[in-house]
Amino acid sequence: MKIQLPLLIVCLCMVFLNSCSSTPEHEQESTGPTEAAIREVTLDPEEYLVPESRYTTSGVELQKRYRSLMLDLIEDINSLKSHQVREKTVGFYYDQKTKDRDHLYLGYDLTIYDSPAHLADSYTNRALKVIRNTLKPLLDRSRNIYPILDEQPVIGLVLGFYWTHDGKSESVTAWIDASDLKKYHDRRITFNECMVRSIYTGQDNKIIRLL
Repeated sequence: MKIQLPLLIVCLCMVFLNSCSSTPEHEQESTGPTEAAIREVTLDPEEYLVPESRYTTSGVELQKRYRSLMLDLIEDINSLKSHQVREKTVGFYYDQKTKDRDHLYLGYDLTIYDSPAHLADSYTNRALKVIRNTLKPLLDRSRNIYPILDEQPVIGLVLGFYWTHDGKSESVTAWIDASDLKKYHDRRITFNECMVRSIYTGQDNKIIRLL
């Protein structure tokens, strides 16, 4: 079952987590460590998982069941080097608008390095460049998570992309339906078709048209 997203306001299924759909830091100046220094930091894969104490849904049981698979996914994604999974963001999310805790998304946030976003003159165009340059390898590496996607509560992936433009943090969130992801892997739809079918929310949690 697909959720009707045009009026969707999304939150994490855990309390106080900086999610891939929204954070309070979107327009703040970047004052953290340099990008080069961040790349040198290697965290224990466990540090990327959402703490189980923050869950309020069955996501906690899914995380316990598929911890090993999720840790493998984290290491695989981080091996790409062009981006890095953000700490404590790999977990399960639900729809705050409907309060439907029975349908979850497997999700995580990424910090994007060497982003082509600076070449675009508007937020929407920057978001589109990031999606076009980053999403495909992430979907290609999602084949191994089918056991998670086949769980009844899980209806798709939600991926948050964060980059820096003019010293400020920007982000966009992609919502990919599980059935579309499987069609892409089975070559029944192309990557571009999968992109078009997906939903994107901006920094204010509103639907944005990228394509």
